[in-house]
Amino acid sequence: KKQKIVHEPSLVTFNVGGTKYQVSRSLLEQHPNIMLSRMVSATWQREDEDSTNNNNEAYFIERNGARFAFVLDYMRDGFVSLPGRNSVCTKSGLLKELIYFGFTDVDENSIDIEFSHMDASNYIVCLTEDFVRERNDCIKRRENLNLEIACLTVAHGICVRRMKCESSDLEFSIVIQKPIKYTQDHYFLLKKKNKETMLDFQVIDAINESSSLKGTRGPRNDLLNKALHKYGIRASFYSEYNDARKTWTHETNRSEENRYTGLIKVTVTVHSI
Repeated sequence: KKQKIVHEPSLVTFNVGGTKYQVSRSLLEQHPNIMLSRMVSATWQREDEDSTNNNNEAYFIERNGARFAFVLDYMRDGFVSLPGRNSVCTKSGLLKELIYFGFTDVDENSIDIEFSHMDASNYIVCLTEDFVRERNDCIKRRENLNLEIACLTVAHGICVRRMKCESSDLEFSIVIQKPIKYTQDHYFLLKKKNKETMLDFQVIDAINESSSLKGTRGPRNDLLNKALHKYGIRASFYSEYNDARKTWTHETNRSEENRYTGLIKVTVTVHSI
């Protein structure tokens, strides 16, 4: 079997997303732990003396064929120079490809960008598009995580309050007051935080963090009821109420100041599953 490996063709053909590349075995041997080398090694190990497998058959990989050329550059030289006018592969895109193919501890400084003054504006457009896409993905994951945390918190509050008051109709509320000139984060709590009101604050703070569960038909309602399921209950009604009404108050030795007084309330009706 060792003799057969010696007589293997010196080139291996990979079909990457429809584009064929021939790679020398000597180059693969320089990177024995990457995916490409493991693919070929596994094939060698499966073949026996009577194998009729075509050694020149291309190994298909479902990746971007154009980007693979830069992966080969990295394998050969240990660094890559991306053309600035390039719209196929950005620096972050190439880093993802290298990680996919099994390269570890890739130094970002090993990937350089070559562009002239005339290319800079085009490349900035590519960088910006890549940045916006990645940022939007992160924001979406953050929103989904905040929603999941809110559902878990609200479900816990519902269960505890239901056990305490022995009722299916539940309410969580806080009252706030703030000067109009202040931002939303600056307000005075008229309902003090203590053991009796702790659930109210936990539930409403979680809802505020997730930009409300209001109108929870569909995915949001499913998440809330999924969180409630372990408690053996389900929400048949859910409502949020936020009333910020304008009032006028006087302060000692100070001019009249306009303030908002607001009631934030959540009402829920639950039943056993």
